[in-house]
Amino acid sequence: TQSTWGHSECLFFFVPLLLVTLYIIMTILPKEESPLLHDSPALLSTAAATALLVNSFIGGGILGLPFAFGEAGFVLGLILFLTVTLLAASTLKALATCANRANVTSYQELMVATWGPGAGILTDVSIGASCWCNCVSYTVIIKDILPHLLRAIGLEHLVPVVMLAIFTIFFIFSSLPELSFLRYGSSVATFAGLTIGVVLTIEFLNHSQCPPGTPLVCAEINWLPQSLSVFKALPMIAVAYNGHFSFLTIYSTMRKPSEINRVIITAILVVFSANTASALAGFFTFGVDVVSDILGAYSGAALAVHVAQLGIALSLLGGFPLNLFMARLTIDTLTRRYTPSVAPGRMFLTIALFLSTVIPGVSLPEKNGLGIMLDYNGGFAMMVALILPAAALYRLSETDAERRFGVVVAVIGVALVILGFVITTEKLIMGEA
Repeated sequence: TQSTWGHSECLFFFVPLLLVTLYIIMTILPKEESPLLHDSPALLSTAAATALLVNSFIGGGILGLPFAFGEAGFVLGLILFLTVTLLAASTLKALATCANRANVTSYQELMVATWGPGAGILTDVSIGASCWCNCVSYTVIIKDILPHLLRAIGLEHLVPVVMLAIFTIFFIFSSLPELSFLRYGSSVATFAGLTIGVVLTIEFLNHSQCPPGTPLVCAEINWLPQSLSVFKALPMIAVAYNGHFSFLTIYSTMRKPSEINRVIITAILVVFSANTASALAGFFTFGVDVVSDILGAYSGAALAVHVAQLGIALSLLGGFPLNLFMARLTIDTLTRRYTPSVAPGRMFLTIALFLSTVIPGVSLPEKNGLGIMLDYNGGFAMMVALILPAAALYRLSETDAERRFGVVVAVIGVALVILGFVITTEKLIMGEA
């Protein structure tokens, strides 16, 4: 009889091994406390900046997009995808414009310059919380897909060892003092993440989940939303289009910042293609029965599904360290600004954040752990991707059109944040999350 690994086994076997490994790593790594960003960081090429930005967007959120389509219905889901894509591109451009006008190099500095210290704290908290939720989501994904991958090759008994190795790599990458090195992991991660859309499309075209002789679309499809279920789709779509948290950090370290428009357009097109392919393929495969973690819905042991699972695991090679780096940066910024005498060191922050994401991630229930994190992260994502950029543009606007755009996007963002938290809380209370 094959053994199975759930969150309890991960807690009792994986976490102690992780703590021992962390101790060993700490005895090997240099002890000096380097700043988070060197005074003269290695500058990013346009291609590296694009890869980092794409990797900021593509992560665990892509697995929930078919479910978002199922909640919104095909027609409204497609409209929401197009709308959010255009808003994401517009607010990225707005952040770059505002950073130039305010002569700042980080998201936090921009909000302090436009709205004062309180806005800076709100920005730090929003970015830190969103990145923390992303890291927990990535832990849930690794915990869920690793047993399936190893079972396919007869190595399920190595789950805790392989998981330990993966998170050791995550920790080492996350502890780096500068962002530029992550471009290597992000290049691999971006390519791997794009395989998700390709694999789900192949599975749909192969008709693998339908009985023989049935039409290509054999599932029951809801073309329009059922009552207010469309609002349940918004948090997941928002998470999939939230790459703004690292944008100004990437922009400020570009070798050719004049090419930022090319970076934005290329990244958004790549993200939109991957997200839409994954969402439509998964939605048309399962219809109204689609679940929040699409890879867990496929029956059988199709090679393509295992390739997709491997792809999403590799995509986290850049995603997890990048998000933990940004969460660490926000805490470091806050402590150095308001309590410089007790500011924690880089390695202490890395270890504390790492453990605070990994332990909850392996503790969340297997059935809906990813859905819970994606739902709650939606509110933070909309704050970072819509409300804050719109507020900065409003304050630094030079035309009436910019001012109106800022007001409209901020109002939409606030409404979606409120709706997202209300609906997610209701789902948790009702046991639907």
